[in-house]
Amino acid sequence: MPVLALHCLYFTTPPSHSFRQTDALIQGVLHDAVAGGQGGRQRTMLVIAHRVDTIMDCDQLLVLGKGRLLESGPPRQLAKSSGVFSRLVSAAAANAQQK
Repeated sequence: MPVLALHCLYFTTPPSHSFRQTDALIQGVLHDAVAGGQGGRQRTMLVIAHRVDTIMDCDQLLVLGKGRLLESGPPRQLAKSSGVFSRLVSAAAANAQQK
């Protein structure tokens, strides 16, 4: 009989004022873990993000609004469309330029 093993790792998004270098380091470690680094197998990761750059390397993105699925697809493809995620990417870029 197969055994289902569920392993959960919970991170909250770092505050917007946290250091980008620290965030990049954390993202790199998580990316390696999901990709099956160190001889492991590939994993699925559910990410709820407050920063656009946190999720740009995901394979698939689900954009939700008011409890409904608004868009889905690869983040880079959605960023080039004219939908909700594209507007979020533009707003994040404008906000980064102001800082």
